Amino acid sequence: MDNNIHNIGGELELYPINYSGLNNIIDDKIYYFSTSGRCAFKNLCTKIGVDSILVPSFICPDFFEFIREITNQVFIYRVLTDLSIDYYDVIEMVKKNNIRYILTIDYFGLVNHKNTIMHIKEEIPSLVVIQDLSHTCIQILKGNFSILYGDYYFASLRKLLPVPDGGIYGGYNLISNVKYLAYDTDQSITSEACKLIKGIYLKYPEYHTNDIESLYLQLSSLSKTLLLDECNKNKSISKVSYKILCNIDVNHIALSRRKNYEFLRNLLYNYLNSYNLNLASQLDEFSVPYMLPVLLDNKDERNFVRDNLVTKGIYCSIIWNIESSLLLKNYSDSIYIGDRIICLPIDQRYNFDDMTTIYDEFINCIRHKQ
Repeated sequence: MDNNIHNIGGELELYPINYSGLNNIIDDKIYYFSTSGRCAFKNLCTKIGVDSILVPSFICPDFFEFIREITNQVFIYRVLTDLSIDYYDVIEMVKKNNIRYILTIDYFGLVNHKNTIMHIKEEIPSLVVIQDLSHTCIQILKGNFSILYGDYYFASLRKLLPVPDGGIYGGYNLISNVKYLAYDTDQSITSEACKLIKGIYLKYPEYHTNDIESLYLQLSSLSKTLLLDECNKNKSISKVSYKILCNIDVNHIALSRRKNYEFLRNLLYNYLNSYNLNLASQLDEFSVPYMLPVLLDNKDERNFVRDNLVTKGIYCSIIWNIESSLLLKNYSDSIYIGDRIICLPIDQRYNFDDMTTIYDEFINCIRHKQ
């Protein structure tokens, strides 16, 4: 592991990467830029006139509330425990409520709903699909548009890439004769500084003190406020993020994530039956994973493992705490996933030694809990 990185997991920071001068990564793609994934979604909804929408029951509660704020009416369809779409529930909901738009999420870069959506659209051709690619946007940046099944799509860039801000959105009928919109030159110096300082703060934890941490938290809060303001003003990606994005070797990032995922999954597979682990699937030819999700026996075990991994400097995301939403918590399959899932980091900052460390500490936590 890089000497500058003391922990495994957590938010992506600005870190030394392989700059290859690849100015062709974004030049020939057809999408708009925005300041974030949420802003991308909002701008998309504004452009195509989304008034009501059907969303999955397994969704980030904060994003769910955001959707409720920017649309007139939100309906929910059931996501099953294998993260697949409940075909019959979607058909029933759309027909019963005369819904025109549906949101899908390609979870962890591992789940693609293309076949299901094709069958749904055979039944309801007028249904407009908005595809959330936040967990798999690297494939779009690599030029792999075969993963698209939606009429429109959007993504946050920050979940997979070391940029302070950024989102994209597009669709076959959305943009005509436009390749991309360059970075926004009208963003405030304060906004740019907040985004850059956040990245620097995350990169150098050894310099953290109470005073610096307090300053960072203030700037982080200010940055979020400015981000919402930029979203309301339809701002584009910042100059800092745009320049980084232009030079990132996405092929290197994709390969690193795939190798780490497969290495760690193969290690854990040996304990599949011994510890009743429910592992995510093997990768197909094109998948670029976001994380390695594992389902444990129950919520107590998941929380025990996650908390103990934190003490070892390994930070694992919980995606998502569905019970925090009054409307979502009625969906038992989503609660089942949300209570048991732990997401192991496999991103491009790490190597096989780091994956072995995660494996050793993870299995050790499971043993102690049992």
